[in-house]
Amino acid sequence: MKNLREYLIMSILSLLMVNCSGNTNEKEIVSVAETESNEVTLAAAEQNQVPVKPYDIKSGYIKYKSKASGFDLITERWFDDYGALQYEENYMILGGEKSGSSTLIRDGSRYTWDFDSSEGQCFKNYTTPKNSYDELTQREIDRYGIKMLGEEEVMGKICQKLSTEKPAKTLQWIWKGLALKSVSEFGKQEISIDAIELKEGEVDASKFVMPDGIAFQDM
Repeated sequence: MKNLREYLIMSILSLLMVNCSGNTNEKEIVSVAETESNEVTLAAAEQNQVPVKPYDIKSGYIKYKSKASGFDLITERWFDDYGALQYEENYMILGGEKSGSSTLIRDGSRYTWDFDSSEGQCFKNYTTPKNSYDELTQREIDRYGIKMLGEEEVMGKICQKLSTEKPAKTLQWIWKGLALKSVSEFGKQEISIDAIELKEGEVDASKFVMPDGIAFQDM
């Protein structure tokens, strides 16, 4: 359930940005975020510990944009070895400054840290779940209320369209393991996340090097 998990996290970040604008109740956002985070943790825990390559593309770059109450959240992701290696930045540009966080997935661990921070978190024995809905069990289909909705074109690519009811009502358009579009409902908010740039091809290996000067705490 990789796409569902990662894109719900991105949606929660968008909701938190809405809160900064004062247009959404803070308690409502925290409650939704905590609920989805718990579901996400359970979903991840169900994955086996066999290394998985989630994409059907060896290497490339994808950029996403989501918008909520006038705020833009940008996500840039570089990947190699069919997604076994990933580096991602999630950020906003506020007052001309870039604010956000980074995530690096490599060697069976997931590292996260905020920009301009000297501390981060390390999640060991992390398994990137296979992003193939053809391999879902009936239990997973029932648990998340998954429905396959045929094929639709997004960014000139023929995508598998599907919906989920849990952890949040979400529509996704998947191409070769990559979500090119996602629309989720969180309370009264609808968050749309759209791929705006996609490139296939070799990625500079420096993207996947451990950052200097950051102390990671094992989680």
